[in-house]
Parts: sequence; structure tokens; C-alpha cells
Amino acid sequence: MTLSIHSPDELIAAVPHLLGFKAEESIVFVPLRPDLPLARVDLPTTARQRDEVWGAIRGAFSRYVQPGASVAIVCMTHDQQAAELIGHDLAVRLAGIGIDTPLKLSADDTRWYDLDSDDSGLQTESARDQLAATTVLAGRAQPVSNRDAIAASLVRDREPVANLMPETRAESAQSTQNREGQWALGRLQQFHADGIRLTDRDAARLLVAAESIPIRDALWNDIGRDNAGSHTESHWVSFLCVPLDSECWPG
Repeated sequence: MTLSIHSPDELIAAVPHLLGFKAEESIVFVPLRPDLPLARVDLPTTARQRDEVWGAIRGAFSRYVQPGASVAIVCMTHDQQAAELIGHDLAVRLAGIGIDTPLKLSADDTRWYDLDSDDSGLQTESARDQLAATTVLAGRAQPVSNRDAIAASLVRDREPVANLMPETRAESAQSTQNREGQWALGRLQQFHADGIRLTDRDAARLLVAAESIPIRDALWNDIGRDNAGSHTESHWVSFLCVPLDSECWPG
């Protein structure tokens, strides 16, 4: 989703709409050009955790970086001192791989703070209302209250699929891994083309197919910058839960 942002207040208001939920104690990397991904990680509290955060995001950003690439760093926390340390540390690391960080902000419940200039201001209701209206007109769902809520929204009623699993396993045993892998990838491409969610029978077949590590990896490898929204918004990844009583792989 592309938004027109004109102030730090509007950027802070946009973050929940970009993520789909209200982030707390988080650091969010908001691309200022379309060549980089949006990323969010838990706010690190130690030097070791900062290294872990960098290890987690460096590969993704390095893969897509282009000349002139830039991101805004937004620390969602009440700890202003920690935000300044983390924001500047990660800005230096990003510069090392060719990514500029012209805007580094932190925000608590009521105010935003510029980590470079020490400017600050109130988070206004008008900015929140404007971003909400913009996203509604774009057909986007409004953000939920937290990560747990968005994770719950990705999980469908599992009982109908669970009831089909014994029959599906028996049918799969009569097939081959190559045939099931081709079907799974073909079904995925059909989903991208028509946006129609899986039937319970197709979901069961996909679950059984995804128990094969090569098939599972092929499905995961299809998730990229261009189609990540399709995967998430249409709950495709919610089917990739093995076994049925476990958490979804994306967490």
C-alpha cells in the first residue's frame, strides 16, 4: 500500500495501517521508496539483541537495495533513551549497505519525537482520521489492536479440514511427491490469479502436501515482496499449519 505522508505525525499514524495492527515496543522500518520491504521487529534491549535484529533484517534489505534507497526508522516505545540508541545504531548499519535513513522517529502513546533534531509534537486525531479514511477508500481493513489479534484473524475453523485429513492422507499415499508438489504450486498460482480462497478439500490436500519439506519450501519460496500482501490478506498462510493443533509457521 502506498500512502502520501507529509509530516512525522502522519507517518506515526500510518504505521498501524501499514502493519495491520498497533505496534508496541517495536522498531519499524518504513520504506520511503517502493524498492524496499516494510519490516517490524521487537525493540531490542541489549547490544546482543541489536545484533540479532540486524542479522534478521540485513538479508532482506540487501536483497532489494537500489541506488538512492531510503527508509524511515520508527521506534514505538516509551523509552526515549533506548529509541535514540537503537535508532542511530541501526541507521549506521543501514548506511553500510547503501540505505539512507533521513527520518528517525520515536513515538509513545501521545507524542512523536525526531531522533535527529530533538523536535517533537503531539500525535493528532486529525492525522489518524485522515489515514483511516484513506485506507478505507483503498479497500483496506482497519488495523487491529495488537499482534495476537491479527494472528487470530489468520486462523480459520480447523474442524472441517481436520475431518477430511484421514481420507486425504489415504489419497496422497496413492500419489507421488512430484505430482502433489506440482498440484500444490499450481493451486497456489491459481489462487494468485483469482483470489478465491481454498475449499476445505483443497486445504486438506495442501496440508498433507506441505508435510513434505521440499514441497513446503517451494511454497514458502513463492512468498516475495510482490505477493506478500496476497498471501497474508487472503489467509493463505493460515492453511500452512502442521499439525492442525499447532501455531501457524509465520507466528
